[in-house]
Amino acid sequence: LIQQANLMKKQIENTFWDPKEQCYRDSIKDNRFGEIISQHTNAYLAIKGVVPPEKLPLILERVFIKPGPENDIIQIDKLRDKFIKHDLLPFNPQKNVLIAQPFFMHHVNKFFDMMNRFDLMFNYFRRGWIPMIQIGKTFTIWETWSNTGSECHAWAASPGYDLPTYILGIKPTEAGFDKFEITPNLADLRWARGLVPTIKGDIWVSWEISERQFFIQFDVPKDSLCEFKCP
Repeated sequence: LIQQANLMKKQIENTFWDPKEQCYRDSIKDNRFGEIISQHTNAYLAIKGVVPPEKLPLILERVFIKPGPENDIIQIDKLRDKFIKHDLLPFNPQKNVLIAQPFFMHHVNKFFDMMNRFDLMFNYFRRGWIPMIQIGKTFTIWETWSNTGSECHAWAASPGYDLPTYILGIKPTEAGFDKFEITPNLADLRWARGLVPTIKGDIWVSWEISERQFFIQFDVPKDSLCEFKCP
């Protein structure tokens, strides 16, 4: 299985890496790259260990930074404001990078954590998810960036995992939370607090920044071992 996995990894690298664009293409036909460059393909290959370490900054730059705010405006803001279905969005593959919809963003956010780019993660929290709560009829999480599909979609509820995991920093290091770590990432926040229920009991974390000092409080289950790592 390991041999087969390594062979597949090599094939993906040789087939889909575009040296001109410095990222992976979504498709190839008749030895020609397809037009689409997407967040999906590049983020997923990265978090699954297919991307060589030296290429991670390249795909971060080309796929997630270089397209700029206009890419988000076209595929999130206008999609939402004009009630356009995500499969009908005015997408130009010559200019735009295809943005992941909320139901895939869990994997993209994992990549942002991997690259320590919580500013990019919070861009989508603020641009994408917060308006769902503010303007949606049900005040719940939508399936796509436009409320033209399901308006209460479990697959799109990635912030419910990402915020306690990456911002509060609560991560199990052994099965059943026998051991876990608290490793907060501050992003651009001044404070954060929350609770994660586990089979061992609730884990509560609260932190804040005051002037040049960092304050944190946490309660952990008595039968678990916690390692704290200061940000």
